[in-house]
Amino acid sequence: MKIAILQINLGSYFIYWEQFYQSSEDFFCKEDIKHYFVFTDNKNLLQKKNVTYIEQDFLGFPFSTLFRYHMFLRIKSKLEEYDYIVFFNANFKFLKKINCLEFFGIKNKKIVAGLHPLFINVPNSNYPTEKRKDSKCKIFNPSIYVQGCINGGQSKEFIFLMEKMKVLIDQDLTNGILTKWWDEAYWNFLINDYYQNKRDKLHILTSDYLCPENQLTDKTKIMQISKSDDFDLQEKQFNYSIKTLIKFLFIKIQKKVFSYFKEK
Repeated sequence: MKIAILQINLGSYFIYWEQFYQSSEDFFCKEDIKHYFVFTDNKNLLQKKNVTYIEQDFLGFPFSTLFRYHMFLRIKSKLEEYDYIVFFNANFKFLKKINCLEFFGIKNKKIVAGLHPLFINVPNSNYPTEKRKDSKCKIFNPSIYVQGCINGGQSKEFIFLMEKMKVLIDQDLTNGILTKWWDEAYWNFLINDYYQNKRDKLHILTSDYLCPENQLTDKTKIMQISKSDDFDLQEKQFNYSIKTLIKFLFIKIQKKVFSYFKEK
């Protein structure tokens, strides 16, 4: 199988790249053909033969995550060449061997998602789905809650979902709505639709495939490296966001000044 692995590595997240890449090469779908498509503002990261660099500006928080599907669809034609597509968060580290079948499921499974470790065995009223009635991704009675750190599936189906989420995001922003959990809100909206109406097409991974660093067990296959205690990383990301905002405002002012003198 040919697998396209998507990564967003913006701002100071470059610190995770090497261990993500090496652990993926060691443990993830080793019998298959893998290619990495990395959206980054740090070209120095990607000295690998099976990695494609896609230049991407840091958009600030939360837009660098909210606009992930907009980014991925920039390379839609390339992604169509693959059997499977999967996005992983930058802070993932593979710990044990995982083959294509166990991760993506049998042939009729079109989409793969992972249960959010913090919302297993809790009432669905506690799921942090978007509940504002004017949002395009509102869910009042969710059946399941998945984490946005794993998105994927068979290429045709996943590209279709990305296009759908891009439209929903744009519609919400046009109406002045920024969802509480950004891209994860739209992912859960569609995954719940699959779970309730097309469950035979949905492959759900347990939390063993997206386990927080402080909850590891002997069954854990993929670890999420903790970012909560990395204050240096958080400070850098905040500074990147401020710089991005200033740059955006400067460009906007520049355009207004140019427009003013053009009219004169």
